[in-house]
Amino acid sequence: MLSLAVAGNQLKDAAPKSDAERAADVFALFMSMLAEKAGDYKRGFIGKTYIPFYVELVKAGHATPFAYVTLAPLKMTGTNEWLAGHRAEVAALEQWLRAYGVK
Repeated sequence: MLSLAVAGNQLKDAAPKSDAERAADVFALFMSMLAEKAGDYKRGFIGKTYIPFYVELVKAGHATPFAYVTLAPLKMTGTNEWLAGHRAEVAALEQWLRAYGVK
């Protein structure tokens, strides 16, 4: 799945993307793909821990903000600009994470 997400992101876009946009798009797409196939991953630690989290995250519409926040320590071009321009989405993600039980 990750290979497909990365390959799809390599296609030419109408507008050029920053490093952060490309990475966040791939990560958000990967989480969405995992969420769609959640039924295939019901066993093991990953299936019982990460997959349900990603399913709920995607359902709640927080995949893109989560991708940017998660990738922020990498300091890619465009990350700070996206985070600054989407404060409400990041705040909604933080609220959702607290409600989900993430510290």
